[in-house]
Amino acid sequence: MRSHSTQVGPLAMPVGGSDGVAVVHLCALIMNDWTNDKKRFESQRERFESERERFYLQDKSQAIQIAELKKDAITMLEEKVRFEQGFNVRGGLERICYQAVLDQRIPNVSGTQRKLDALASTDAFGEIYMLEISTRKLIMRDVERCRKNIYHELSKHAHGNEGTILIRRQDFTPEEVVAVLSYYKLQDAWNNALPWMEVGDK
Repeated sequence: MRSHSTQVGPLAMPVGGSDGVAVVHLCALIMNDWTNDKKRFESQRERFESERERFYLQDKSQAIQIAELKKDAITMLEEKVRFEQGFNVRGGLERICYQAVLDQRIPNVSGTQRKLDALASTDAFGEIYMLEISTRKLIMRDVERCRKNIYHELSKHAHGNEGTILIRRQDFTPEEVVAVLSYYKLQDAWNNALPWMEVGDK
């Protein structure tokens, strides 16, 4: 029997007799398996895309719920502080630390001053802090001495505030002012930031 060529895929191969039939049959099986594999791949890809979209929407919903819970927790703390002592500069720092822990910006170490120290070790705080020291022409070691004890020092200044926290220059040394307002400027970029203002003669 004379051989002839059969086109299967991109290559033409000579087939003839029973061997030729077997080759054609094998190629047909391969093509059929490839088609089935492609269908399975497309089905799996579609399932993957569907699952990815579901998880994306689920994560987005959970993120919104977490943000709302954080906001509620912060609001409850603010009301507690206002009720107990008026929302003064010291209470504001407590709230800043509380939010920093909620947002996982710092570890939940014990004591407000230790939380303030943890915030002071962040790059974001350092940039604000150094700029304020430089702009006001103060000495770093003097400001840092104040900052490390600022929470205790603020217990001497119990002015309550309604709405906006006022950092009164007449109540503090220039070094203390920088130590305090650096924390308030840091939280300006956060969600649910406290309103505050530096007031008084320079």
